[in-house]
Order: sequence, then structure tokens, then C-alpha cells
Amino acid sequence: MMKTLICINTCNRPDQIKAYAYDFIKYCQDIDACDFVVSLDGNNEETIEFCERYKIPLIYSEKREGVGISKNRILEKFNDYDYYFFLEDDVELLNESIFAKHVDIANKCGFYHMSLDERCRFFGNIDSDECGGEKINFYNYGSASFNFFTREGIEKVGGFHEEFAKWKRFGHTEHTYRFVNQGLHKRAFISIEDCFEDYCVWHNPPSVTNSSNFEVTENRLARVEQNIIDKKMTYFSIKTFSKYYHNRFNVDDVDIKCLKDIAKLSKKIFLMERCKIQHDEEIKEVNKLLRDEEGQLWQKEKRLKNLSDSKSLQLGDLFYRSIKKPYKLITYPYNFIKILLEK
Repeated sequence: MMKTLICINTCNRPDQIKAYAYDFIKYCQDIDACDFVVSLDGNNEETIEFCERYKIPLIYSEKREGVGISKNRILEKFNDYDYYFFLEDDVELLNESIFAKHVDIANKCGFYHMSLDERCRFFGNIDSDECGGEKINFYNYGSASFNFFTREGIEKVGGFHEEFAKWKRFGHTEHTYRFVNQGLHKRAFISIEDCFEDYCVWHNPPSVTNSSNFEVTENRLARVEQNIIDKKMTYFSIKTFSKYYHNRFNVDDVDIKCLKDIAKLSKKIFLMERCKIQHDEEIKEVNKLLRDEEGQLWQKEKRLKNLSDSKSLQLGDLFYRSIKKPYKLITYPYNFIKILLEK
């Protein structure tokens, strides 16, 4: 049976893991031969503690070295999977069929690598064709929020270039162009048209690493990356540098029930922040409830009831109803908070 690994890459953003990892983990628990892991670049304590508490598979490193090296750690540690999906930590899953669709198109069309993100992030000599029953789009440039690779493709082009560890970012475009340089793809960025809508939400929080000091080319690439692309490399071995650790959990160990409740509360907090309809003190109080592991249950229930009566949370519910995803805030006698999604 062909095996798939889904990896969320993260760095210093534990709240994104709390909000969005659940749906990917639940999918992997329901599907045979699908595994999940979080790859943390660096050793953010809150992320490590959260993954430990809820038994979420995690790789983390002693030092931050950028998303490319973070992916290399996964490719080095878990080198026996047939398909790899790398996702940024702010990607919210709406339709889990996106994974089977990418695997199916890769097999039917002979693709080794595909990418997905907001449509506006793909550009340059845009073209399209029909293959495998889907409209396939081709671009010169694109993004790395959702990435698919086959093991055969990784074996042919290798890992992400070590040079980018110096800047703790960049490298995806250079890696993608190696598939063209190898003669595996005619175009660098390949996307399934149907997957641009209603499969994922791209939340785009501020970047952890500042890139404002880098010279940018007319194609929106950092000059340091363009210089490496110009070398037209076909292969670079998978390299890692700082020591990294695996917490030894697997996807079936995850406390999925608790994680679901935390995810729903975390999404509501993000919603309130984006809508700018909440008061700072309410957000602090909800976050305190989320992080308070051993507080008195009756106190939690009372405090949460007060919050549920607040104007901001009521407005949040009304807004969510307007986009057909209403939440209802309630409590249960457990030492965690529950938010149930109304069907």
C-alpha cells in the first residue's frame, strides 16, 4: 500500500497549530497509510508542550534554520513515504479530498511536484491544459503554502538548498525549478484549477522572519534566491545541520477529542481578531481559559458564561452565521472548553 505523510511546517506560531492541525490529524486517523507530523523550526516551548500534552507527532530542532531545512529534516527522518504534503501552519483544511486528488493527478499525468495557494500568488506565462479529468494550470512562479511531492521526485532533485539556512527563509522556488532542470516538468509551478476554491483557507499571518531587507527581482523573488536559480542546479542532497528531536508519537496517539475542542475555540479567537469586534480583555480571558489546564471547573464555567453573554462574542456568532459556519459557545464539566459547530 502506498504511504502518504502530511507535514505542517511551523515556527514560533503555536496558536496556528492549535487552530488548524486538528483537521489534518483527523483525516490521517481516518485514512489507512496516512501519517502526520509537525515540523517545528527551532524549539518554541509552547508548541513543544502543546504537542506533548496532546500526543501530536513532532520534530523540532535546537536552532532555527528556515522552512527549507525544516522540510529536509522530515525528508531525512521519514524517507520511506511515497507521497509528501508540506503545508504552512496557517492553512485551514475545508475539503479533505484535496489529498487524494493530488495523488490521483500525479499518477495520471506524471507530475512529481504540485503547489497550491491563493490564486494571486501564481503568475508568469500562465497556461493550462486538461489532464486526468482536471484542468491543470502552469506558471513560472508560485507559492509554497501547500506543496505535494512524490518520493521519486524528491529522489531525483534532492532536498532544499543549504544556502537558505543563513536567511531562515526562501528556497522553494529554487527547489521547484530543479524539476524543470531535470527535464521532469516543462513548467515550474503546476496547480489543479479546481483546488483553488473551497478546499483550503489561506490565513496569511505576519511572517516570522523579516524579509524587508532583501533585494527583490521583478519576478518578486529575493535576489539571493534568484542567484541560485540561475545556476540551473538539477540536484542537491538532503542536508540538516542543528540537532533535532522526534517526540515518538504517531498519528493514532493523538488525543483527538480534546484537540477538536481546542481547534474550534482557537478558530473563534482568530475570527474575532480578524473582524475587530472584540475587546482586548475578552481575548485575554478566552486565551487564559484555553491555557488553564487545572483551574476550578465551576469558575471556568462561570467565567465562560459571562464571556458568552458579551457583545463581541455575540457579534462573532452573527458574523459566522453570515458565512454559513455558525458556532455556539457552551461548556461541559471537563477541564477543557467545548465549542460545538451547529449543523
